[in-house]
Amino acid sequence: MLTTLKVRTIVLVALVLVVGLAGGCGNSQPTRRFAASKATCPNDVGEGPTGLLKGMRLAAPPSLDAMKAAADTIVRVTASETVCTEMEHELPITVRTVNILEVLEGDGINVGDSIEVRQSGSPRMPFDDSPPFITGGSEYVLYLETSIVDGVVLRIPVAGSGVFAVVDGAVAHLDPRTTFTDAEKKLPLNEWRAKVTAG
Repeated sequence: MLTTLKVRTIVLVALVLVVGLAGGCGNSQPTRRFAASKATCPNDVGEGPTGLLKGMRLAAPPSLDAMKAAADTIVRVTASETVCTEMEHELPITVRTVNILEVLEGDGINVGDSIEVRQSGSPRMPFDDSPPFITGGSEYVLYLETSIVDGVVLRIPVAGSGVFAVVDGAVAHLDPRTTFTDAEKKLPLNEWRAKVTAG
């Protein structure tokens, strides 16, 4: 027969297990945790067609010129620590807020603005051929495609591939799927800027 003390002990252990499973590790960052709930991203447009899946299926552009032709927005940014996950047709979509440092192409965006960028997959659930995810605190050049769904502006790296890291004054393409020439995979920032603005 269970004593009152034993019953209380069992209940206490059960509560600790439930809280532990719900809360995850004590050092976890809630904004980075994969979320099954759409409430994590207030602008989640739900399960309807958003054009977002287009970025998961297109082949990466074969050159910088092709990347430029496919983009309606080209910006240099720093990535903030603000990130969340949406679900689109049962697939995770990572939404990262970035801060605009420079606008090379694009309407309605100015230096100092913050925008959301969506990438297919999740750092915790990447697809096999996922390009590297945008990381908070780092600087990037982004080639973006824009669509509007239910009044929400969706910005997606071209073919999922339009993400370039800015490191030591150079622009480097990190997507392993790229067929860029070696010279195009890494360019000094000034050379990249001249190439984008030419023509």
